[in-house]
Amino acid sequence: MTMGIPCGSAMVQPIVPDVFVRSGPDGGWIVELNSDTLPKVLVNQSYYSEVSATARRDTDKSYLAECLQSATWLVRALDQRARTILKVANEIVRQQDGFFAHGVEHLRPLNLKTVAEAISMHESTVSRVTANKYMATSRGIFELKYFFTSAIAAAHGGEAHSAEAVRHRIKQLIEAEAAADVLSDDTIVDKLRESGIDIARRTVAKYREAMRIPVSAGFAQCAAIACEFVADHVTRRPPCATLEGVRIARRSKPVSIDKSRKELGYAPRPIKPALESVISSILNPSP
Repeated sequence: MTMGIPCGSAMVQPIVPDVFVRSGPDGGWIVELNSDTLPKVLVNQSYYSEVSATARRDTDKSYLAECLQSATWLVRALDQRARTILKVANEIVRQQDGFFAHGVEHLRPLNLKTVAEAISMHESTVSRVTANKYMATSRGIFELKYFFTSAIAAAHGGEAHSAEAVRHRIKQLIEAEAAADVLSDDTIVDKLRESGIDIARRTVAKYREAMRIPVSAGFAQCAAIACEFVADHVTRRPPCATLEGVRIARRSKPVSIDKSRKELGYAPRPIKPALESVISSILNPSP
């Protein structure tokens, strides 16, 4: 018996890409459909001829003709659907060439209307085609919807930035922050504006929460209290009141402040409600 099965035996279904993108010999990009994900429907004309030859009544012949017409229509519809997927994927690759060449930082703002107009299709058609479809690239597998991002204005009137690229930049800033110098949302806003991104603090907070990164407010005040039991629950090392301990606690299992202090033998300590809320948000990030 494999350990861990009693805790969770749900099968994880791997993502199968619908489109492959690879670099071409001329420096461009080659976009191909994954034939394994395409429905395969064929019309057996020989069998139709054999059956129709035995039909005597007009109603039988009419029924067989309708069946052949429906089957032929289905084959053509599936072929048209595959061509549409390929056409949309090619346009996405063309629009987001910077992403494929240089990474997330070079994603451009893009919406369904822009792609629809470029390939002379209705916006709703592009929306249906890109739903639950995935693209395999040298940078990983992405849902086609991933490449459609809203625009964030440039700080000095330049070209707008993609919201996804800005989220990536915020994540980079937070990952690079020093343990003793945790960045506040206001500081992140200042750094982004220095790099030419005009963004509001509430937008930074929204993106940070979407990435499940706890708020930085109160970090220094929480360190001495939180690390006393973070050491036992997370690091398994002697208590050490350092900010790094609190940073590790971001990934800890849900814990109770009062219960953990009692387990470690620490005397109760008065905590302001606001400070307790901050500690809980650090140690118990939303799933």
